[in-house]
Amino acid sequence: MRFMSRMVALTGACLLAVAGVAIADENVEAQLEQLNDRMEQLEGQLEDANARVEAQEEVIRDAQLDEERPGRNALSPFIESTEISAWVAASYNINFRNPGKSGAAAGITNQGSFNGTYNLFYNESNTVQFDQAWIGINKAPTEESRAGYNLDLVAGAVNNGQPSGPYDIGVYAGSASYMMPLMDGFTIEGGLLATWQGAEVLQQTANLNITRGIQWNTQPVTNLGFTGALDMGGGLVVMVGMLNNSLGLDGPQDSNNNKAVTSRVNYSADKFSIGAGVNWSKNEIVTGGDHLLFNALLSVDPTDNLTAYVDYTMNVGDLGGADSMVHAISVATRLAVLDTTGIAVRGEYIKDDDGILLNDGSGGGNGWTVTGTIDHELTDTLTAKVEIRYDGADMPSGGGFWNGDGTAASQDGQVLGILQLVYEF
Repeated sequence: MRFMSRMVALTGACLLAVAGVAIADENVEAQLEQLNDRMEQLEGQLEDANARVEAQEEVIRDAQLDEERPGRNALSPFIESTEISAWVAASYNINFRNPGKSGAAAGITNQGSFNGTYNLFYNESNTVQFDQAWIGINKAPTEESRAGYNLDLVAGAVNNGQPSGPYDIGVYAGSASYMMPLMDGFTIEGGLLATWQGAEVLQQTANLNITRGIQWNTQPVTNLGFTGALDMGGGLVVMVGMLNNSLGLDGPQDSNNNKAVTSRVNYSADKFSIGAGVNWSKNEIVTGGDHLLFNALLSVDPTDNLTAYVDYTMNVGDLGGADSMVHAISVATRLAVLDTTGIAVRGEYIKDDDGILLNDGSGGGNGWTVTGTIDHELTDTLTAKVEIRYDGADMPSGGGFWNGDGTAASQDGQVLGILQLVYEF
């Protein structure tokens, strides 16, 4: 009997336990169903909130309120679309014909003959020189932001003649631009503009050599005016514009009723680019009469480490009171022998019928230069350059370079050496 009682009690306990588990399972399932319903409600609320946020952002974009609000949202796109360039360059230069003398006796000053015309920004000998400090701020117009601007400030001996002194700060270029919405790629620009003509530029970091060639004197550097450039696609760009004068900023800016016309057609492909342009003016106040400048430029990049160009310029018309014709051509190339080291060579020839652009003043003649430059990156930001340059001239009327003792011009050649350091920020 005692055994039977225990068995009955044990069986009853098991039944109670099973019933309890069943009841517990029903409670858990009910709780899970309630939790699932709550999650579905939260997901629906979250979707509604996201939809409201997207609708608000669309309203803000349509009203352009995000561009007007001060703070990070308005400033960030401006900073991202603005390019800033800056560098400082200094050099030591020497004239090997007579390196122990200075001034006119060094043979490379601007006094008389072609010394200043040839060497341009390097008019002393045995001299340490502050070449150039540059700050450029540029925002190119785009379809998303059609307004643009450009401002370039320059100081140092290598400038465009605008500062009142050799080391004063001047404005190289300053302009505003706008990409028209009616014609894709058509951009108008007005102000103080860098010329479209020629290969070499004022920027010390953008040329293959340290010095500018004698062809530099046959081309404008900057002009006051406006241009309209149309990107026609496929690498073809066409530019036309109006300028105050055709040659540049030498002398008075404007004769009021007389203006100059500028134009250019450029075509670019993967390995080369070719372009031609014309500056033309009638009764040009700078040159003294009608003036036509024609420039053609061919640039090639056959390999990743080799670049070269051929630059031709012709000036026809009244250049300084007399009808004249000047032809100038330069050929230059640079080979990157290492990732951090390159060798550049430039050769030039100029034929000046009346000696106007050669600054001889005694009749026509020919001039030429041969320049070799080695550049090496000491660090990611600091580059050292060494250059040797030979200047030659053939002037039938007897002109030439200054003698070493500062007497009248009679020398027919000179050699210039330059060591330069350039730091780019």
